[in-house]
Amino acid sequence: MTSIPQPTDSGRAKAALPCPDGIRFCLGDPWDHADPREHVHRGPTRSLDLTDGSPVLTTQVEQFDDDAPGLVIGDGTKPTLGPGAVLALADAAERLAVGLRADARLLADLTTGREAVDEPVPYTLTDAALNPVNDL
Repeated sequence: MTSIPQPTDSGRAKAALPCPDGIRFCLGDPWDHADPREHVHRGPTRSLDLTDGSPVLTTQVEQFDDDAPGLVIGDGTKPTLGPGAVLALADAAERLAVGLRADARLLADLTTGREAVDEPVPYTLTDAALNPVNDL
């Protein structure tokens, strides 16, 4: 298991301990899971960043107490997603990437004075990915 440096109370980094409960996705943060309000497991944060490094979208697998684990998006104000919703979101992200590439070509045409050709994009990103009818 790869150790991830984590700050200590003194501000120095120390290697992350694996989860004391043996939860495989958990990074062991907080160190002893001793939050008096809830027992929480958190996985690594993943993010979609701009070229300057600022995040546009972040995700993280979390599990609170004995609840089912789920994917948390951003600041957690969206509903936690289960496996089916995560797959739907991944599919929507692929369609968004196709549209972004088409937009980049369109912008390149517009900024160079060439005749812009608006490419049809077969799909759009909608809230349906975040609110699936059937979740696994």
